[in-house]
Amino acid sequence: MVLVLSEESGQLTICRQGVMERPLEVDAARQRLTELLVSGGEGVSWVGGLMRGFLRPSGGPRGLVRRVWRTAICLTLAAVTWGVLQSIVVTMRMGLR
Repeated sequence: MVLVLSEESGQLTICRQGVMERPLEVDAARQRLTELLVSGGEGVSWVGGLMRGFLRPSGGPRGLVRRVWRTAICLTLAAVTWGVLQSIVVTMRMGLR
């Protein structure tokens, strides 16, 4: 899977298994990537994916603490990544006008 950001138009495209989904706005790309990465494209929300991760068998209380910690780190990194991506898109669009 590849996320492409066009330098010329600022459009986002998701390329997966020879299929290109475009043009996508930032929110639509976020939702689609979440669907693809969490559920394999089955349309499960990110909340559903998180719940499924917490409900599977664990290594006891320590396993739960590790998953909560990892989830917090992943959500933080995702928020930072989307912020950077959004600022790049806004900057590119301002430069094109």
